[in-house]
Amino acid sequence: MRSLIASAALCLIVSAPALAATDLSLAPFAAIDTHGGGKVILHHGTIQRVTVIKGDLKVSSVSVRDGTLTLDPCPNSCWFQSPELVVDVVSPNVQALSAHGGGSIEAAGPFPNQPHLAVSAHGGGWIDARAIPVEAVAASVHGGGSIKVNALATLAADAHGGGSISYIGNPHNVASSIHGGGSVSRE
Repeated sequence: MRSLIASAALCLIVSAPALAATDLSLAPFAAIDTHGGGKVILHHGTIQRVTVIKGDLKVSSVSVRDGTLTLDPCPNSCWFQSPELVVDVVSPNVQALSAHGGGSIEAAGPFPNQPHLAVSAHGGGWIDARAIPVEAVAASVHGGGSIKVNALATLAADAHGGGSISYIGNPHNVASSIHGGGSVSRE
């Protein structure tokens, strides 16, 4: 009986992807794009760092192209279930966030004031950037996406097709375009 349990445990260990945190050496970036269920936890820090917390890099893709960090849990068309990919990102400067196809980005911890931030979510993408105080926010959401931001001075919001944008802060200039079931609201 003991040998049967030991054999079963060994099979599980050998077949499971490594779950230890893996730091990646990547080019500098100022934008983050995730899709297909990829999850980003974003922190402010003086030195840029990307750490895979959960996921299999033999299946998933984490890369930088043209200054954008891109996460794709399954770049080769996973039809039935997309593998889980969770990445912790530390960056001194992020100017754009994008999540689609079930991807998510959550800013955690304190951030210094940022001059501007472009945020885009669609197809079930979800972004919570309330931890980042931003002077000027441009937010666009559609297709069931959700965006939460901290706008200090201006907010340009475009919400349609069931997308929602909510904000904290006291921007003196809020320009919104809403149609097709979209919403823009103060929290």
